[in-house]
Amino acid sequence: MKKFVLFGALLIVTACQPAAPPITQEDVSDKAFDIVLTGGTVVDGLGTPRYQADVGIKGDRIVAISTDGLSADDAVVSVDVATLVISPGFIDNHAHIQTTIHEHPLAENFTRQGITTIIAALHSGDQPWPLDEYASSLEVAPNVGFFAGHTWTRKQVLGLDNRAPDHDELQAMRDLVEETMQQGALGLSTGLLYVPANYAETEEVIELAKIAARSIQPARPRSNQRRCFCRPGGLRSGHDTRRSNLR
Repeated sequence: MKKFVLFGALLIVTACQPAAPPITQEDVSDKAFDIVLTGGTVVDGLGTPRYQADVGIKGDRIVAISTDGLSADDAVVSVDVATLVISPGFIDNHAHIQTTIHEHPLAENFTRQGITTIIAALHSGDQPWPLDEYASSLEVAPNVGFFAGHTWTRKQVLGLDNRAPDHDELQAMRDLVEETMQQGALGLSTGLLYVPANYAETEEVIELAKIAARSIQPARPRSNQRRCFCRPGGLRSGHDTRRSNLR
């Protein structure tokens, strides 16, 4: 199943400056680059020391990174970024944009900070449904990914009832998680501090996590309680997430 997040080697300039002129069809030529970023400080995210280099872009690909410099004559547009940092786009893995991102196609509060991938955490709140239809309809600047939300799933079956599901109700919840995963969700997300997810017993979360475990991606817990921790493919009880790196 297609995922809706592309974790590519997309580089961005992480500071504000006037935008380069847009490249039109008339500008397309046999030149080596559409855009050359000159004199920037490259932080590549690989743990290596930062270094000064020029970056050449052709179409939607970075095709050259040169410490010896690239010629502006080889590009349709040349942008001097000597005072700026060039880095991979940042990932915001906890954003409440799951049902509103379509209203903000440029997502400037994210992109102006250098964030190019946004994950709708879905530990609480509503989930777009059907997920694949909503995700496929998006025409937005950043990459966007979604989790299967435990809170949303529980509300569809039990509403806000403070009780455990019976056998049929639990199966209905399993089915919703299964469908969400098949539609491209990255995993299961639960917020055990929030109503109604905090009404769930550990066994309920485990059963839903088993469904998410069929996906390659790990589940993602969201809890301030001593209830669960994350491992590839599921959740289990007995770990204080406040002492971990999980959120």
